[in-house]
Amino acid sequence: WFWFHRGLWREGRTFLQAALEHESGRCGWRARLLLGDGVLAWAEGDQTTAAARLEECIDIGYVAEDVPITAHAMHFLAMVHLAEHRAALGRPLAKEAVRRARTTDDPFCLTLALASHGVLLLALGRLDESRAAFEESVDRGRAFGDAWAVALPLRNLAIIESRCGEHERARQLLEESLRGLRDL
Repeated sequence: WFWFHRGLWREGRTFLQAALEHESGRCGWRARLLLGDGVLAWAEGDQTTAAARLEECIDIGYVAEDVPITAHAMHFLAMVHLAEHRAALGRPLAKEAVRRARTTDDPFCLTLALASHGVLLLALGRLDESRAAFEESVDRGRAFGDAWAVALPLRNLAIIESRCGEHERARQLLEESLRGLRDL
Protein backbone atom coordinates (compact mmCIF):
# COMPACT_ATOMS: atom_id res chain seq x y z
CA TRP A 1 0.00 0.00 0.00
CA PHE A 2 2.97 2.31 0.59
CA TRP A 3 3.86 2.22 -3.11
CA PHE A 4 0.24 2.33 -4.24
CA HIS A 5 -0.70 5.41 -2.19
CA ARG A 6 2.37 7.33 -3.26
CA GLY A 7 2.19 6.48 -6.96
CA LEU A 8 5.49 4.59 -6.81
CA TRP A 9 4.05 1.73 -8.80
CA ARG A 10 7.13 0.86 -10.87
CA GLU A 11 9.36 0.90 -7.79
CA GLY A 12 6.96 -1.31 -5.88
CA ARG A 13 6.65 -3.76 -8.75
CA THR A 14 10.44 -4.01 -9.01
CA PHE A 15 10.68 -5.11 -5.37
CA LEU A 16 7.63 -7.37 -5.50
CA GLN A 17 8.73 -9.10 -8.70
CA ALA A 18 12.17 -9.74 -7.20
CA ALA A 19 10.53 -11.25 -4.13
CA LEU A 20 8.23 -13.38 -6.30
CA GLU A 21 11.27 -14.90 -8.01
CA HIS A 22 12.36 -16.26 -4.61
CA GLU A 23 8.91 -17.36 -3.39
CA SER A 24 7.68 -20.16 -5.60
CA GLY A 25 5.55 -22.01 -3.04
CA ARG A 26 1.78 -21.77 -2.92
CA CYS A 27 1.57 -20.08 0.45
CA GLY A 28 0.13 -16.97 2.03
CA TRP A 29 3.35 -15.00 1.61
CA ARG A 30 3.31 -15.58 -2.16
CA ALA A 31 -0.37 -14.60 -2.28
CA ARG A 32 0.46 -11.27 -0.64
CA LEU A 33 3.25 -10.63 -3.12
CA LEU A 34 0.93 -11.51 -6.01
CA LEU A 35 -1.77 -9.23 -4.67
CA GLY A 36 0.67 -6.35 -4.36
CA ASP A 37 2.11 -6.80 -7.83
CA GLY A 38 -1.35 -7.33 -9.30
CA VAL A 39 -2.70 -4.14 -7.76
CA LEU A 40 0.31 -2.12 -8.90
CA ALA A 41 0.14 -3.65 -12.39
CA TRP A 42 -3.53 -2.64 -12.55
CA ALA A 43 -2.63 0.89 -11.44
CA GLU A 44 0.03 1.07 -14.17
CA GLY A 45 -2.43 -0.13 -16.80
CA ASP A 46 -0.79 -3.54 -17.30
CA GLN A 47 -4.10 -5.41 -17.19
CA THR A 48 -2.73 -8.69 -18.58
CA THR A 49 -0.16 -9.05 -15.80
CA ALA A 50 -2.62 -7.75 -13.21
CA ALA A 51 -5.18 -10.40 -14.17
CA ALA A 52 -2.62 -13.23 -14.08
CA ARG A 53 -1.25 -12.14 -10.69
CA LEU A 54 -4.68 -11.66 -9.14
CA GLU A 55 -6.04 -14.97 -10.48
CA GLU A 56 -3.07 -16.84 -9.01
CA CYS A 57 -3.56 -14.95 -5.76
CA ILE A 58 -7.21 -16.04 -5.64
CA ASP A 59 -6.21 -19.67 -6.24
CA ILE A 60 -3.68 -19.58 -3.41
CA GLY A 61 -6.09 -17.67 -1.18
CA TYR A 62 -8.68 -20.43 -1.55
CA VAL A 63 -6.15 -23.11 -0.63
CA ALA A 64 -4.71 -21.11 2.27
CA GLU A 65 -8.22 -20.11 3.39
CA ASP A 66 -7.07 -16.49 3.52
CA VAL A 67 -10.38 -14.71 3.09
CA PRO A 68 -9.13 -11.08 3.13
CA ILE A 69 -6.43 -11.76 0.53
CA THR A 70 -8.92 -13.62 -1.66
CA ALA A 71 -11.51 -10.84 -1.34
CA HIS A 72 -8.96 -8.13 -2.16
CA ALA A 73 -7.76 -10.05 -5.21
CA MET A 74 -11.34 -10.57 -6.36
CA HIS A 75 -12.37 -6.94 -6.20
CA PHE A 76 -9.17 -5.78 -7.89
CA LEU A 77 -9.65 -8.41 -10.59
CA ALA A 78 -13.13 -6.95 -11.06
CA MET A 79 -11.43 -3.57 -11.59
CA VAL A 80 -9.20 -5.18 -14.22
CA HIS A 81 -12.31 -6.35 -16.05
CA LEU A 82 -13.74 -2.84 -15.81
CA ALA A 83 -10.52 -1.39 -17.25
CA GLU A 84 -10.92 -3.83 -20.14
CA HIS A 85 -14.49 -2.56 -20.70
CA ARG A 86 -16.01 -5.78 -19.36
CA ALA A 87 -17.86 -4.49 -16.30
CA ALA A 88 -20.51 -7.21 -16.50
CA LEU A 89 -17.77 -9.84 -16.17
CA GLY A 90 -16.32 -8.09 -13.13
CA ARG A 91 -19.57 -7.61 -11.25
CA PRO A 92 -19.89 -11.19 -9.91
CA LEU A 93 -16.29 -11.02 -8.66
CA ALA A 94 -16.92 -7.74 -6.87
CA LYS A 95 -20.14 -9.07 -5.37
CA GLU A 96 -18.36 -12.20 -4.12
CA ALA A 97 -15.52 -10.08 -2.74
CA VAL A 98 -18.05 -8.13 -0.65
CA ARG A 99 -19.68 -11.34 0.54
CA ARG A 100 -16.33 -12.78 1.60
CA ALA A 101 -15.13 -9.53 3.16
CA ARG A 102 -18.24 -9.46 5.35
CA THR A 103 -17.06 -12.71 6.96
CA THR A 104 -13.76 -11.19 8.13
CA ASP A 105 -12.83 -8.73 10.82
CA ASP A 106 -10.88 -6.66 8.27
CA PRO A 107 -12.72 -3.33 7.88
CA PHE A 108 -10.29 -2.05 5.22
CA CYS A 109 -10.99 -5.08 3.03
CA LEU A 110 -14.76 -4.64 3.29
CA THR A 111 -14.56 -0.89 2.70
CA LEU A 112 -12.56 -1.36 -0.51
CA ALA A 113 -14.64 -4.31 -1.70
CA LEU A 114 -17.81 -2.24 -1.31
CA ALA A 115 -16.23 0.66 -3.19
CA SER A 116 -15.16 -1.63 -6.04
CA HIS A 117 -18.60 -3.20 -6.20
CA GLY A 118 -20.08 0.29 -6.34
CA VAL A 119 -17.79 1.24 -9.23
CA LEU A 120 -18.90 -1.82 -11.21
CA LEU A 121 -22.56 -1.06 -10.50
CA LEU A 122 -22.04 2.56 -11.52
CA ALA A 123 -20.42 1.46 -14.79
CA LEU A 124 -23.45 -0.74 -15.43
CA GLY A 125 -25.82 2.17 -14.82
CA ARG A 126 -27.29 0.75 -11.62
CA LEU A 127 -27.24 4.04 -9.73
CA ASP A 128 -29.37 3.12 -6.71
CA GLU A 129 -27.42 -0.05 -5.99
CA SER A 130 -24.17 1.77 -6.61
CA ARG A 131 -25.14 4.58 -4.23
CA ALA A 132 -25.96 2.05 -1.50
CA ALA A 133 -22.58 0.32 -1.90
CA PHE A 134 -20.71 3.65 -1.81
CA GLU A 135 -22.64 4.90 1.21
CA GLU A 136 -21.88 1.75 3.15
CA SER A 137 -18.24 1.96 2.09
CA VAL A 138 -18.04 5.56 3.34
CA ASP A 139 -19.70 4.65 6.64
CA ARG A 140 -17.36 1.73 7.23
CA GLY A 141 -14.26 3.69 6.22
CA ARG A 142 -15.19 6.52 8.55
CA ALA A 143 -15.77 4.04 11.39
CA PHE A 144 -12.14 2.97 11.32
CA GLY A 145 -10.76 6.36 10.31
CA ASP A 146 -9.21 5.72 6.88
CA ALA A 147 -9.46 8.95 4.88
CA TRP A 148 -8.02 7.36 1.74
CA ALA A 149 -10.53 4.49 1.79
CA VAL A 150 -13.36 7.02 2.21
CA ALA A 151 -12.16 9.36 -0.57
CA LEU A 152 -12.89 6.96 -3.45
CA PRO A 153 -16.53 6.20 -2.59
CA LEU A 154 -17.13 9.90 -1.81
CA ARG A 155 -15.86 10.82 -5.27
CA ASN A 156 -18.09 8.22 -6.86
CA LEU A 157 -21.10 9.35 -4.84
CA ALA A 158 -20.41 12.80 -6.26
CA ILE A 159 -20.56 11.35 -9.78
CA ILE A 160 -23.96 9.86 -9.03
CA GLU A 161 -25.24 13.11 -7.51
CA SER A 162 -23.98 15.04 -10.53
CA ARG A 163 -25.72 12.65 -12.93
CA CYS A 164 -28.92 13.15 -10.95
CA GLY A 165 -28.61 16.95 -11.23
CA GLU A 166 -27.62 17.42 -7.57
CA HIS A 167 -24.56 19.53 -8.35
CA GLU A 168 -24.26 21.27 -4.99
CA ARG A 169 -24.31 17.93 -3.17
CA ALA A 170 -21.75 16.59 -5.66
CA ARG A 171 -19.48 19.56 -4.92
CA GLN A 172 -19.76 18.96 -1.17
CA LEU A 173 -18.84 15.29 -1.56
CA LEU A 174 -15.86 16.12 -3.77
CA GLU A 175 -14.63 18.73 -1.30
CA GLU A 176 -14.85 16.22 1.54
CA SER A 177 -12.98 13.65 -0.55
CA LEU A 178 -10.24 16.16 -1.35
CA ARG A 179 -9.93 17.26 2.29
CA GLY A 180 -9.30 13.68 3.32
CA LEU A 181 -6.72 13.17 0.60
CA ARG A 182 -5.00 16.46 1.40
CA ASP A 183 -4.68 15.41 5.04
CA LEU A 184 -2.83 12.30 3.91
